[in-house]
Amino acid sequence: MWTGYFNRHSACLDLEIHASNRQDQSIKIPAIIDTGFTGFVQIDIQMTHALGWLSGGLSIGTTQIADGKTIPIGLFQSPVIIQDDSVTGLCQFPLRPNAPCLVGMDLLRRAERVLVMSKDKVFLLEEKRLNLSGP
Repeated sequence: MWTGYFNRHSACLDLEIHASNRQDQSIKIPAIIDTGFTGFVQIDIQMTHALGWLSGGLSIGTTQIADGKTIPIGLFQSPVIIQDDSVTGLCQFPLRPNAPCLVGMDLLRRAERVLVMSKDKVFLLEEKRLNLSGP
């Protein structure tokens, strides 16, 4: 089970992302759990400098944002550590500053997690430990 938390209004989860060139160097990121974000993880472009992502292995793509606009994004395959569990996926960052850090549905699906929230608690439970078999 992963335990998240609420900031003022949003469910959040702390992530750790390792630098592309050094596994002993990482940054910790508080990220909003965004069920409307179909991607894996989004981080701000300013964090990519510390991670060394701009020096190699980077791809450029596009994504459609909530208002229907298509914007360019940087893409980088990376493991993300959440409370001692590692999940690998395609991280993205908009090519503009001050983008929010987000956990998307692709990360929850890859980690086989179920999001459960109450008024003041956030949990991401392992799907295999729940009895969710359908009819």
